[in-house]
Amino acid sequence: MDTLFFVVASDIISRLISFLVTKYKNPSTADKLERLQGMLLRARTIVEEAQGRQISNQGMLLQLRKLMVGMYQGYYILDTFQEPHTTSTRTHSTARQSRKQKKLQVAMEGMEATINDMKEFIVFLLDCPGLPRQPYNAHLFMEKCMFGRYEEKELIRDFLLQPCDSPLSVLPIIGPREVGKNTLIEHVYNEESVREHFSQIVRFKSDYLNNEENESFIKGRELVVSSVKSLVVVELVSDDINDEAWRRFCSSIDSGCSKMIVIGRVETISRLGTTQAIKLKRLRRHEFWYFFRTLAFGSANPEEHPELLRISRKIAHKSKVLS
Repeated sequence: MDTLFFVVASDIISRLISFLVTKYKNPSTADKLERLQGMLLRARTIVEEAQGRQISNQGMLLQLRKLMVGMYQGYYILDTFQEPHTTSTRTHSTARQSRKQKKLQVAMEGMEATINDMKEFIVFLLDCPGLPRQPYNAHLFMEKCMFGRYEEKELIRDFLLQPCDSPLSVLPIIGPREVGKNTLIEHVYNEESVREHFSQIVRFKSDYLNNEENESFIKGRELVVSSVKSLVVVELVSDDINDEAWRRFCSSIDSGCSKMIVIGRVETISRLGTTQAIKLKRLRRHEFWYFFRTLAFGSANPEEHPELLRISRKIAHKSKVLS
């Protein structure tokens, strides 16, 4: 009897071990989604903590950017599995599911590797000074916030607040129409630390610079000249600024410790800068989707509203940003 019990128990244990090994080696889709969701939560925690601190180290900014891109991609993949299935042919459905499974595996492995590489980042992050905290329900006030561009904001802020190594430093910001160049600049120079750093903030357009008889140009230049430490923002309307007019304009404010930001759409304005230009690109589809889901669901879990999730993604598709 004891021998029979031992044999049965051994068989049960063997089957259990075999089941666990198989499950570990070949986890189900539900297991993968749960694992990805856990990693995304960890990534979101790191990102939110980092966004509450002032990071000037460019290596850390690149690491944070990599984590954020992985997080956006992860949520994009995760939400595709939460959508209600639509009817389609069996062959098409099987092929589609196979592609989704591959993307899920890639997203999961990539997210895991990225988080494992963030250990030193977290240690260094603790030494970064904190910024004023946003309210928990910040998604309700998105018109006062700016999605993404965290790395670019930090680079611009660092440029503006760093000690002067010349009387006039110039930072070009390049990007296509309606990509958010002016919005980005406004969010930075409206920060209290930036406003306290400069005695004057003046904006020009390139057609003013090309016409020195323009009344707005004359008044603006007088305002800049009278200021010891100024921030000058120049928006190139037609990207055809006259080089001679530009040199005269720069020489007129080449005193004290002034900073200038030049906004334009073409690569050639890089020549106007004294530092490397910042180039803005449009949001990629996974970035746009994360932004859209934040507006649509706020702090709610989209998984609890599959029909609304389907409608939201349909709206996003209609915007021709998602594909």
